[in-house]
Amino acid sequence: MEYHAKVVYERDVISEAARRFVFRSIRWDGFAVFFALVAALGYLLATGDRSWIVGFVAAVVLLMAIFGGALYVVPYRRSLARFERMSAKTAELSFTETGVRMTSDLGQQEFRWQLIDRIWTYPRVWLLFVGGTYMTLPPGNLDQETKTFVLDHIKQHGGRIS
Repeated sequence: MEYHAKVVYERDVISEAARRFVFRSIRWDGFAVFFALVAALGYLLATGDRSWIVGFVAAVVLLMAIFGGALYVVPYRRSLARFERMSAKTAELSFTETGVRMTSDLGQQEFRWQLIDRIWTYPRVWLLFVGGTYMTLPPGNLDQETKTFVLDHIKQHGGRIS
């Protein structure tokens, strides 16, 4: 069985994919630690503490902010650069028993289901993780039968769905 779909990429879909990646990667506890450290730093400064602990906490807060920002900016800019090179802003997708093929005016990529480690599904965007990076897939033009086929095949071949 083979399913075909034509998907349309938009700048806000790419931004949402990068945003979802950051929030899911850092998780709520990462944000809680960051804001707790910011509060602790504020408290230390407000009480007049000027010890090495203040410098250490400030450095940790700064590094966490830089890392969090980079976690969004790097994938977003990489995806945006590909998006800007696309003249049609669309891609043709084929889902078969053996794998996925994506064709756009930039070229073609094809991979087997076994290579998809996991998929994160959201209403406006799906993130398919292949080889340490993710592929953005807007599911708006996929019918329910195609979505079920894709999710079933990822699960059958050891991928995680969330």
